[in-house]
Amino acid sequence: MNGSKKGRQGALIGSFCVLVLGTVSLMAQRASVKKENGVIVIHNPVKPAVNQGPSKLVLEEELTIGLQEKESGFYFEDIGAVQCDAQGSIFVLDRRACLVKKFSEKGEFLKSFGRRGQGPGEFGPPNGMHIITDKEILVSSLGRLSYFDLDGMFIRQTTAMLWGAPVPDSSGNLVAETNMPVGAPPRFAKEIRVFDPSLKALSLLDRHEYVMPSDMDVLNPFPRLTVYAVRSDDSIVWGVTDRYVITISDKSGTVLKRIDKDFVPIKITDMDKKSILRGLAPEARYDFPENFPPFNGFHVDDEGRIFVRTYERDKDGNLFYDVFNKEGYFYARAIFKSAPLAWRKGKLYSVAEDQDGFLQVKRYRARWE
Repeated sequence: MNGSKKGRQGALIGSFCVLVLGTVSLMAQRASVKKENGVIVIHNPVKPAVNQGPSKLVLEEELTIGLQEKESGFYFEDIGAVQCDAQGSIFVLDRRACLVKKFSEKGEFLKSFGRRGQGPGEFGPPNGMHIITDKEILVSSLGRLSYFDLDGMFIRQTTAMLWGAPVPDSSGNLVAETNMPVGAPPRFAKEIRVFDPSLKALSLLDRHEYVMPSDMDVLNPFPRLTVYAVRSDDSIVWGVTDRYVITISDKSGTVLKRIDKDFVPIKITDMDKKSILRGLAPEARYDFPENFPPFNGFHVDDEGRIFVRTYERDKDGNLFYDVFNKEGYFYARAIFKSAPLAWRKGKLYSVAEDQDGFLQVKRYRARWE
């Protein structure tokens, strides 16, 4: 809906649009479990496994925040993250505007804080936002971590040479990616590490050495990416996109479980190539593989489920997500009409566009059947 239909507040409440997500397979299969070097490994088949709990996700839309008027607090330029605190207040990170907007549980605009710059309470283009123990908000940008209280008051900032956006656990420890030279460039090493709140390294989860390509090299449009998240029990979920393996570790780096899955490769068509090239540097040369990578990201909900975003699409172009329960069994598939960003107390917070392309934050009530 556009701003004229939302009224002056910019929030629409009680639009109970029910979305039923997930699939039921007539050829459901069973997962296998074994131990390798003392680590539990769950091998999942192509189709969802049977007898792993309710497999249908039902979403009831209950709140929409967003207006098209730029002077309004409800206008978003580029939404990078959405978080919710224990009281239901909603925090939206606007990357392009370099600020955080706070809304009430009912979607009322309360305030904005942060701005572009190098001083206290300022940051460069942000790449992430998280709430730590319902007391602090962490906004990360390249080279800096900025901390605010839940009222938006600046607390402190820390210099941090982290490559990817850090994800905190309940104690303020951070899981993050670093990218450092190994000897003389162009050789580098990407690592996923756990840091304590003072940024002292606690453990190493993954390390990958590579050679930085030059301007003359032919590039792979799907470079190896690392993905990581922290669940509510502080276990760390991480993986790399060149293989369908998800690892569960603790903050000491001890591997608790590995989850893998068979999958049917998705071929890259000529139409796919044209679409992908529109978002890449036009002066570079690219060599496309035959198939897409196994997946291109994942997120977790507050009950420990893992939602893995694949490259498979439905007839309307929406991406399929493989859903794993907290034990690591693949038991459902889901399609989201808007991009999911956060889960809290049975609610899903996501980002969508209205009919004119303006950004909105949506909140859904979620239940499994």
